[in-house]
Amino acid sequence: MPALRPLTWSVLSLLAGLLAGWAVGRGETAANRGDPGGQGSQPPVVAAPPPAHDTPRLEAPEGARREAALQAEVAALRGALEAAERERDALRAAATPSKAPSGPASLRFGLTGPTPAFDAADWPTLGENARRLAPLMRQVMEGIAKGEPDTPLIQQAGELNMPLAQLTMAAAKELGGTGPNGAFTHPAVQANLMRATLAAMGQPLSEEQEHALSTLGAAWVAEHARMQADVAPGAPALAALIAEVDAKARFMTAAKRVLTPTQRTALFQPDTEGRAGLDLFSPGLLYTQRIPAAGIDAEASARLALRFLLAPLGLSQDDQAAYTALGTRWVEDVPWQGRGIAPLSPDTLFPTLDDLQGFARAQLATLQRILDQGLPTPDQATRLRASLVVVMPHRLELPR
Repeated sequence: MPALRPLTWSVLSLLAGLLAGWAVGRGETAANRGDPGGQGSQPPVVAAPPPAHDTPRLEAPEGARREAALQAEVAALRGALEAAERERDALRAAATPSKAPSGPASLRFGLTGPTPAFDAADWPTLGENARRLAPLMRQVMEGIAKGEPDTPLIQQAGELNMPLAQLTMAAAKELGGTGPNGAFTHPAVQANLMRATLAAMGQPLSEEQEHALSTLGAAWVAEHARMQADVAPGAPALAALIAEVDAKARFMTAAKRVLTPTQRTALFQPDTEGRAGLDLFSPGLLYTQRIPAAGIDAEASARLALRFLLAPLGLSQDDQAAYTALGTRWVEDVPWQGRGIAPLSPDTLFPTLDDLQGFARAQLATLQRILDQGLPTPDQATRLRASLVVVMPHRLELPR
């Protein structure tokens, strides 16, 4: 059976301070005068003693008026001080960065150093294109599943997708991840595209929502680094890919909870949400290399899956027979076991993220069993470890 490749998107404070103070001081001087008098035949005349002080005495009404005036002056100064403090606080608030400053710089989780391609992204245009893509994808899916693909519709979707692909191909080295879609599924891209798409839909994120996304992005950076570090040295490349998808899937699941019900409904279509190749916000886009391996029964599926898996090794069918038991066990581990799937069903062409993760994990377990048994040569083992093609063995439901 020829390999069926589903439609995939390779999107590919000012700080002001005020010091207000005031002081009231007053000093008075008093002159003490004396008269020495004169001496003569007459007995001296003793002058009356001078008063103890000559400070003017204020009458009660005048003192009361002065006190009232001073109190009024104090009250006025206090009012001016309070007004100045309010102005200071306003200046401080204006100069303090908001929790989620506008612009892509606020949602660049883990991006450091020069990122010219990411910084030059035209998010309004990308958001508008994503807004227009969403309703097209269900029609694309239905047409392909019926065997009647709408070529003009697919071309229109491809044109809308092109700027997304150009961004991620240009920014692949800046953003990291597995291939161009590793860049596209980077949470910084996903968060900015989500924000731009909702803005194009007239349902922009609030400041609180952007702050929540920033918090989730920081958590993703730590989790992604931890999960990649947990991948054992020499493990198949598929193990690192699964870890990358896991971390990004958890970010997107949490990001969806930040949205209001109205925003979520606008952004995600029930029939396409989570389906690789149809949902722009699904990390399942990382699984761009996948092959449905369908047989009429479990045994046939196992043989076909092994053929796809071992093809890079150049083994003959007789050589592949040594792996038959592993192939049978592999098929027992995969999703869809026990039920037939039509060759052109949405499940086959546009599998959900959960199904893709199930296939990838089952294949990783099979790869590890092959390596552990020492069956391939060192060169063959190296090629097996490097492969990122996900084979999807399942029982085929033939059309009646």
